[in-house]
Amino acid sequence: MNPLIRQGQRQTTGIFVSLLLMEIYIIIFYQLYMPGDGGKKLFQQIVRFGMTGFLIYFILQGKNWARITMGILLILAVFLGLISLLLPVPIVYKIPLMVMIIIYCIGIYHFFFSKAFKAYFNYLSLPN
Repeated sequence: MNPLIRQGQRQTTGIFVSLLLMEIYIIIFYQLYMPGDGGKKLFQQIVRFGMTGFLIYFILQGKNWARITMGILLILAVFLGLISLLLPVPIVYKIPLMVMIIIYCIGIYHFFFSKAFKAYFNYLSLPN
Protein backbone atom coordinates (compact mmCIF):
# COMPACT_ATOMS: atom_id res chain seq x y z
CA MET A 1 0.00 0.00 0.00
CA ASN A 2 1.57 3.28 -1.08
CA PRO A 3 1.62 6.37 1.18
CA LEU A 4 -1.24 8.12 -0.66
CA ILE A 5 -3.52 5.12 -0.17
CA ARG A 6 -2.50 4.87 3.50
CA GLN A 7 -3.23 8.60 3.95
CA GLY A 8 -6.63 8.12 2.29
CA GLN A 9 -7.36 5.23 4.62
CA ARG A 10 -6.50 7.30 7.73
CA GLN A 11 -8.49 10.31 6.53
CA THR A 12 -11.48 8.17 5.59
CA THR A 13 -11.47 6.50 9.00
CA GLY A 14 -11.32 9.92 10.67
CA ILE A 15 -14.21 11.22 8.56
CA PHE A 16 -16.34 8.16 9.35
CA VAL A 17 -15.62 8.40 13.09
CA SER A 18 -16.50 12.12 13.01
CA LEU A 19 -19.73 11.45 11.13
CA LEU A 20 -20.77 8.69 13.53
CA LEU A 21 -19.94 10.79 16.60
CA MET A 22 -21.97 13.66 15.15
CA GLU A 23 -24.87 11.23 14.60
CA ILE A 24 -24.67 10.09 18.23
CA TYR A 25 -24.64 13.70 19.42
CA ILE A 26 -27.68 14.47 17.26
CA ILE A 27 -29.55 11.46 18.68
CA ILE A 28 -28.83 12.54 22.26
CA PHE A 29 -29.65 16.21 21.59
CA TYR A 30 -32.83 15.30 19.71
CA GLN A 31 -33.98 13.03 22.55
CA LEU A 32 -33.26 15.53 25.32
CA TYR A 33 -34.37 18.85 23.87
CA MET A 34 -37.00 18.21 21.22
CA PRO A 35 -40.59 17.78 22.39
CA GLY A 36 -42.65 14.87 21.17
CA ASP A 37 -43.06 11.12 21.42
CA GLY A 38 -39.80 9.73 22.81
CA GLY A 39 -40.15 6.20 21.44
CA LYS A 40 -40.97 7.27 17.92
CA LYS A 41 -38.13 9.83 17.87
CA LEU A 42 -35.64 7.31 19.19
CA PHE A 43 -36.65 4.71 16.61
CA GLN A 44 -36.33 7.29 13.83
CA GLN A 45 -32.85 8.31 14.99
CA ILE A 46 -31.68 4.71 15.38
CA VAL A 47 -32.84 3.94 11.84
CA ARG A 48 -30.96 7.02 10.62
CA PHE A 49 -27.81 5.91 12.46
CA GLY A 50 -28.18 2.43 10.96
CA MET A 51 -28.53 3.82 7.45
CA THR A 52 -25.40 5.91 7.96
CA GLY A 53 -23.58 2.76 9.05
CA PHE A 54 -25.00 0.96 6.01
CA LEU A 55 -23.60 3.63 3.66
CA ILE A 56 -20.23 3.60 5.42
CA TYR A 57 -20.06 -0.19 5.08
CA PHE A 58 -20.68 -0.02 1.34
CA ILE A 59 -18.23 2.84 0.86
CA LEU A 60 -15.63 0.64 2.54
CA GLN A 61 -16.59 -2.09 0.07
CA GLY A 62 -15.71 0.29 -2.77
CA LYS A 63 -19.27 0.95 -3.98
CA ASN A 64 -19.46 4.21 -5.92
CA TRP A 65 -23.23 4.57 -5.48
CA ALA A 66 -22.74 4.67 -1.69
CA ARG A 67 -20.06 7.37 -1.99
CA ILE A 68 -22.31 9.50 -4.18
CA THR A 69 -25.35 8.95 -1.95
CA MET A 70 -23.38 9.88 1.17
CA GLY A 71 -22.02 12.98 -0.57
CA ILE A 72 -25.46 14.12 -1.70
CA LEU A 73 -26.91 13.61 1.79
CA LEU A 74 -24.03 15.60 3.29
CA ILE A 75 -24.63 18.42 0.78
CA LEU A 76 -28.32 18.51 1.70
CA ALA A 77 -27.48 18.52 5.43
CA VAL A 78 -25.05 21.43 4.97
CA PHE A 79 -27.63 23.37 2.96
CA LEU A 80 -30.33 22.81 5.60
CA GLY A 81 -27.84 23.59 8.37
CA LEU A 82 -26.95 26.91 6.76
CA ILE A 83 -30.64 27.78 6.50
CA SER A 84 -31.12 26.77 10.16
CA LEU A 85 -28.38 29.18 11.21
CA LEU A 86 -30.67 32.01 10.09
CA LEU A 87 -33.36 31.05 12.62
CA PRO A 88 -33.75 33.31 15.66
CA VAL A 89 -32.47 30.88 18.32
CA PRO A 90 -29.83 31.35 21.03
CA ILE A 91 -26.18 30.94 19.98
CA VAL A 92 -25.94 27.90 22.26
CA TYR A 93 -28.08 25.98 19.76
CA LYS A 94 -26.14 27.30 16.77
CA ILE A 95 -22.67 26.21 17.90
CA PRO A 96 -23.32 22.45 17.47
CA LEU A 97 -24.91 23.25 14.13
CA MET A 98 -21.77 25.08 13.02
CA VAL A 99 -19.64 22.11 14.09
CA MET A 100 -21.91 19.80 12.11
CA ILE A 101 -21.62 22.01 9.04
CA ILE A 102 -17.83 22.02 9.28
CA ILE A 103 -17.62 18.23 9.69
CA TYR A 104 -20.03 17.65 6.81
CA CYS A 105 -18.15 20.10 4.55
CA ILE A 106 -14.92 18.24 5.26
CA GLY A 107 -16.74 15.00 4.38
CA ILE A 108 -18.01 16.48 1.11
CA TYR A 109 -14.52 17.61 0.16
CA HIS A 110 -13.10 14.23 1.11
CA PHE A 111 -15.60 12.12 -0.84
CA PHE A 112 -15.60 14.24 -3.99
CA PHE A 113 -12.24 16.03 -4.29
CA SER A 114 -9.55 14.40 -2.13
CA LYS A 115 -6.76 12.70 -4.11
CA ALA A 116 -5.93 10.51 -1.12
CA PHE A 117 -9.55 9.28 -0.91
CA LYS A 118 -9.65 8.62 -4.65
CA ALA A 119 -6.50 6.52 -4.37
CA TYR A 120 -7.89 4.64 -1.37
CA PHE A 121 -11.29 4.19 -3.02
CA ASN A 122 -9.67 2.82 -6.17
CA TYR A 123 -7.66 0.45 -3.96
CA LEU A 124 -10.91 -0.69 -2.30
CA SER A 125 -12.58 -1.19 -5.68
CA LEU A 126 -9.87 -3.56 -6.92
CA PRO A 127 -10.81 -7.24 -6.89
CA ASN A 128 -9.04 -9.14 -4.11
